[in-house]
Amino acid sequence: MPPPTRLPATPLERDARQFWAHFDAKDHQALVAMMTEDAMETDDLAKRWLRGQAAIEEHFARMGERYDDSHTVLEDVQVSEISDTAVLTCVVHYQMRWDGQPGGMAMADDDDLRPRGRQVENRAAPHEIARRPCAE
Repeated sequence: MPPPTRLPATPLERDARQFWAHFDAKDHQALVAMMTEDAMETDDLAKRWLRGQAAIEEHFARMGERYDDSHTVLEDVQVSEISDTAVLTCVVHYQMRWDGQPGGMAMADDDDLRPRGRQVENRAAPHEIARRPCAE
């Protein structure tokens, strides 16, 4: 997994990095608190949409039962803003133990933020762009 490359360039990038820091720490309440009530998230395992903070928090709590020793790095972070909408795109590199087994992957991610600075949709790309085992 690549090492962190630099400090966040924008407040939106800082927030995205904080989001994944909450994921790594299994602080799902803090992660969901960053979202608005009408947030949407994908359940990449079940291939379905989660709508609203309660569904998203329940999903991350269930995932949290299955993973530990999580380390996430964001690369290729780009932020585009038009009017009151911002889109952050990046590649998310995961390294963790899933169901007790070491593993890792990288996937494209995009976060659509409306109004500026408030997350209402966090949508991962529908396919992984790379899958690699983690170093032990």
